[in-house]
Amino acid sequence: MFKYPTVRTLAAVCVCVLVMAVAGCGDSEKVHESWVAPPETGASYDDNVISANIVARISAIPELSNLDLHVRVTNGEVFLSGMANNQEQVDQAVMQAWLVDGVQKMNNEIVLSGAR
Repeated sequence: MFKYPTVRTLAAVCVCVLVMAVAGCGDSEKVHESWVAPPETGASYDDNVISANIVARISAIPELSNLDLHVRVTNGEVFLSGMANNQEQVDQAVMQAWLVDGVQKMNNEIVLSGAR
């Protein structure tokens, strides 16, 4: 028949559980670096790559490819300049530039050909 555990047995089990629980608690500084996720620093982009990607996107659109547009990128900040025939072309060029990864800020300096 089933016997109820004695106080001594219950005490021994509690001590074992307590020892295992304390042994599992360690100093987090001693965790191997491969087990810790690296801090997120965000992606970094090269200004020349950003510029080349913007030029490629603009050149791929027939309505924009013949325009005399200039792209300059400094620390992710884009400066678009040149001349466009209408506001739709300006909007399209700006939108294509914004779609490139790494663009942080946009400076639209494109002027309309009739506005000079």
